[in-house]
Amino acid sequence: MTKVSRRRIFAIAGLCFAAGLGCQGSFDPPALDNPRDPANTDLPPVPAVTATSAGCDGGVPEVRVTWSVTADPSITGFQVYRSSRENIDPGFLIAATAAGAREFVDGALPGSSPLLAGVPYWYRVRVLGPNAQPGFRSLPDSALTAVCR
Repeated sequence: MTKVSRRRIFAIAGLCFAAGLGCQGSFDPPALDNPRDPANTDLPPVPAVTATSAGCDGGVPEVRVTWSVTADPSITGFQVYRSSRENIDPGFLIAATAAGAREFVDGALPGSSPLLAGVPYWYRVRVLGPNAQPGFRSLPDSALTAVCR
């Protein structure tokens, strides 16, 4: 066997081994709890999000994130995501709220990473359904933080 043949055999064997371990890249296999599965019709509703600058509190900029969602008794909570660019999905999970919440003020929580002044941030919200099953994240909305003095 030549060196080239051995390399090909090892490469093919490596690919087969990786495939056997489930290395599927960005593919999401069909499952009832998978929001990308087109057969999954039991997903929670997708919220509509609005982000606005809330001014400053103690010299720290804040952003008020509000959302509206179709009334659904199966909603168990919400997740709020923040990113520094519009096309980053999902961004960083910055809060999890109760089912009755429709607002979150970013920058107001002690111990959270502070927002920078005069910087745009993008926010997305995701509904959690029964057993905390995640739905699709909302489209992003942005807010430019205030410059605090």
